[in-house]
Amino acid sequence: MPTIRMPNPKRARSMGLALLLVVTGAVAYFLFKSWTPPIFSGNAVAELTSIDVNEDRQFLLIRGRDRGNPLLLFLHGGPGMPAMYLAHAFQREWEDHFVVVHWDQRASGKSYQKESDPDRIRTSQLIADAEAVVEYLRGRFPEQPIYLLGHSHGSYLGALLASRHPDWFAAYVGVGQVADEARTRDLQDAYLRPLLPDYGHAPDAELTEGLREELLFRTGSELHGETSFAPLLITGLLAPEYSFFDAMKVAQGSSFSSTHMKRDLIDGPLMSSARTFELPVYFIMGARDMVTPVALARQYFDSIEAPGKAFYLIEQAAHFPFFEQPGRVLEILERIASAHPTDAERPRGAQADSRTPSRARVPGHPDARHGQLRRAAGGLHQLPNRHRPPRRAQSAYLVQRSTAGGNAKQPVAGRRSGFSLH
Repeated sequence: MPTIRMPNPKRARSMGLALLLVVTGAVAYFLFKSWTPPIFSGNAVAELTSIDVNEDRQFLLIRGRDRGNPLLLFLHGGPGMPAMYLAHAFQREWEDHFVVVHWDQRASGKSYQKESDPDRIRTSQLIADAEAVVEYLRGRFPEQPIYLLGHSHGSYLGALLASRHPDWFAAYVGVGQVADEARTRDLQDAYLRPLLPDYGHAPDAELTEGLREELLFRTGSELHGETSFAPLLITGLLAPEYSFFDAMKVAQGSSFSSTHMKRDLIDGPLMSSARTFELPVYFIMGARDMVTPVALARQYFDSIEAPGKAFYLIEQAAHFPFFEQPGRVLEILERIASAHPTDAERPRGAQADSRTPSRARVPGHPDARHGQLRRAAGGLHQLPNRHRPPRRAQSAYLVQRSTAGGNAKQPVAGRRSGFSLH
């Protein structure tokens, strides 16, 4: 007759206690984590910190393998929608070439506070905050050039900041560039209204903010190949820099900022007010973007006067090309940075201009040999290096053709949360 062995009570209790400790530790880490992984390099910087910005505590994430590399200051969108909680998913390779700085703006992400003053949620205040952050970075990294990258609403702030302080930055890069919000809505309405029946809505349904946002996601106009906010949410929850409580602030800060934002610095659309720049300007757009429509960004780009400018269009990307195709965006950023050598890289006897890099090294300038371009079905293609086409406002049109694989994602079903991402 077989013998039945009873489990050892002490061993069972020990295993149960160990499992409980593991689960408790995992839950505690998820709830309270707020750190950034080290970078194992002698001259690296990997820092999650807070600073006082015009009497408000605001958070910075500063990461780079070599603190001697150029700085890339990332102005997030929204208003109130941080990018810091996505950084771990897209910028690790960027850190080999830049010191990447994420700033959670006033009442955004980790910087959101319940006592945030709604009267200070205005363009003029955010620009003043940005100026303070840049001054802080210039003090900490006095020898490094700063590239200013603005995404979505951050591109609205970025264009204004760059036009006011051209001597602070090596170049301005607009990603998902804002141009004219009224015309953006008209284009979105014309695009989305015929699709209403396909997504279960009446043809004459009112395009409320919530429905507009839902349809932009479901049509892949926010994230190419996705149908909801879920990939951004899941990615954000996994960020080591964001605790569970920080993640909850994302929705709170976005809703608060969107509700109270006052645009008090310029009258009318950005593309009518910020068209003259004294530094190089670059636009990077996702071909599927209808949040900040490519057509409007192109019109804005064509109207800009700058020492050099270039327009990059990335296929298989929509409103978040840095998240959807980070490798492609890095290629472009490297090309931009290579056009603006630091003093250490500049040949002896060459004179450094703090306001405008040498035009002969600016991509898109007639003297720069970045390849002839031609129009073709499906877009604009770069041809082998030969001669520049005839000068036209010192500009270049470049398309980065991406392929399925690597960064491509599969559709995820679901609906977004009710807050603004732009």
